[in-house]
Amino acid sequence: MITVTIVSIGLLAVAFCAGYTLQAGQRQIADNAVAEIEVSASAVDRTPSLPPSIATLQSSPDVVVSSWIPEGAQRAVITDVPIQVANAVPNAQPLIAVSGTPVFGLEISLQPYRDMRLGMSGPDIAGLNAALSKAGYAVDANAEKFDTGTQEAIAQMFQKFGYIAPGDPAGATLPLAQIVRLTSTESIVSKVSSKGAEVSIGSPIFEAVSPVSEVTVRVDVVSSEELSNGTVATIDIPGLSDSQRGTVVDVSEFREADGTESGSDFPGKDVRIRLDVPLTGVTGAVASVKFSLDSEPKVAVPLIAIRSDSGSEYVERRDTSGEYKRVDVEVSSEESGWALLASGSIAAGDTVRITP
Repeated sequence: MITVTIVSIGLLAVAFCAGYTLQAGQRQIADNAVAEIEVSASAVDRTPSLPPSIATLQSSPDVVVSSWIPEGAQRAVITDVPIQVANAVPNAQPLIAVSGTPVFGLEISLQPYRDMRLGMSGPDIAGLNAALSKAGYAVDANAEKFDTGTQEAIAQMFQKFGYIAPGDPAGATLPLAQIVRLTSTESIVSKVSSKGAEVSIGSPIFEAVSPVSEVTVRVDVVSSEELSNGTVATIDIPGLSDSQRGTVVDVSEFREADGTESGSDFPGKDVRIRLDVPLTGVTGAVASVKFSLDSEPKVAVPLIAIRSDSGSEYVERRDTSGEYKRVDVEVSSEESGWALLASGSIAAGDTVRITP
């Protein structure tokens, strides 16, 4: 608390001496009023904190479908868009269709790398069978061969959504272009081409991203010394009414400024924070990150109360008689107009002089 006291040094006095002669149209007034303002403040306990850091929330697409010209077609035209932007990506369902040919998303353990056909064997076939079984189709989840059970499951999956599966018999072939691996059960559609649009070969026509689960922020070297794995962080994101909570999981080595990522336009260390609850729909948002330091409170005084001479710092503390006496101090840090003291005999509640 800052206290302002006005001490009167003089009084306004107007004296007229005996025999004083007033000249016409003139009057002389003596004004000796002088006022001095004394401002003081109380020392307080204050927990050290770091200034907020800024981070841009990023999430790379984990599902990407690129356009191609299906067999028998002459152009790549979007013919069906069953899943719209901001919706969850479903398993074992068409994500988009090009020239009448659907692309299915499937939670498969291994990234597909070839067209799969009846009679083939291998780890990719094993992953396909397991994925079809997980989606509810009657196929041996442990089989490593593309057998009739696999073929029938594929035919049923296509037929369920109004399509005829490729191959003879139907389902005997699953082209690489018609299956995309889903790596997350929580992916959200972030981009999809419009129905009826003619698209160029190789261009992305469908993208989905996983929820943002981590935030990386650059902090200066001094601030980084206060952080370690387990430090709690609060993340405020525009548009969200509630603050989000996270925990520091890594503090990098020193890095030079490179200007290529948010927050990296100054040298320092990158702090990786894992969110307690992953967030959707926030990719690209600029967030404010505050760290909760697990440290003991320190005595603090207003920064303007700190005085110095001959290289040493001190404050003037009022004693029980009302007089101010010098007390040498050492300032450990400054924040929000306060000086946090590392040493000195100042205690919370002591009154220190600010002016004069």
